[in-house]
Amino acid sequence: MRRGRRQSDRHFAQLLSMAKPSFHGTWESGDVTGLDEFLEARGVPYLKRMIGVPIQTHITQRLRQDAPDVLVQQSSSLLSTFTQVQRVGQPTTATDASGGSVTLSTSWEGDVWVVTSHEVEPATGRVNAEKAPIVTRRRLVGADKMEFSLSTQHCDSSGRVVTATRVFTRVSRDAGGVPSAAEAENAGTVPGSAWSSLFGSR
Repeated sequence: MRRGRRQSDRHFAQLLSMAKPSFHGTWESGDVTGLDEFLEARGVPYLKRMIGVPIQTHITQRLRQDAPDVLVQQSSSLLSTFTQVQRVGQPTTATDASGGSVTLSTSWEGDVWVVTSHEVEPATGRVNAEKAPIVTRRRLVGADKMEFSLSTQHCDSSGRVVTATRVFTRVSRDAGGVPSAAEAENAGTVPGSAWSSLFGSR
């Protein structure tokens, strides 16, 4: 047990030496703001929002970051668990909780980890241009605090941007058995969309 902890601490120390922030570890969710407005912007009906918001009060994210530009995220809630591989500069195809397909594009904006998720039309395999993408931003606001936000344009004609924000606390420097990116991809792990991993099914 001590050996495993020493290895985890050593791995964490190596990540801290990176030029970019390290999100490696296990994170527990805290306060969330703007969730109902975000769901409304995505066209989720009122009754579903009233059911979904209380269910999503607690999220656990386990993040494995073996390199500055590769992140494996495993998100767990009362609804389900999703694992996704995010690679800077390498768009990937994913499946969300409702069974729909999305494409994920990952980049760094300074010290902020940004993932843009576009819905894909099942019949054509093309991005649904009528559905606004979801943009997630992950940034450290302290050694063990992380702000995780999702933004989207409202589904009405206004085009205004609506954002939901959740604050996570790092409770462990261990990623809790999350596979490496190569292991996850070789095992055929299906990535979940940012929507699914944070707020559950539509």
